[in-house]
Amino acid sequence: MDTLSTFVSSNIEEDWLMWAGSSDGVHSSKSTKAVINRDGVENPFWKKVVWRGLAPPKVKIFLWKIMWGRVPVFVELQKRGVTSCASSLCPLCKNFPESVNHLFFPCQISWQIWMH
Repeated sequence: MDTLSTFVSSNIEEDWLMWAGSSDGVHSSKSTKAVINRDGVENPFWKKVVWRGLAPPKVKIFLWKIMWGRVPVFVELQKRGVTSCASSLCPLCKNFPESVNHLFFPCQISWQIWMH
């Protein structure tokens, strides 16, 4: 806050939040889709499987949470001050912090569960 308070804006315009996903700064479904497909290439998985209705709504919401790192894992809960758990290690493998990325991709135990 001390650093921010020393900053003096030379701009007289009103300060406001802007959505970075579109050039006009206004949020829309189309601009959200553009943010998801940042590389400019439409991922067929999202287009043909998830958003077309082949996945149930609960699965769509869960995939959305995974994509944006909003699954309540230890690392995220500690960032938000929700848990006072001393250890943030993955409860499955106990080798790495339980993050969204770790839990759903490189964790050996969860990978075995996915493959089963």
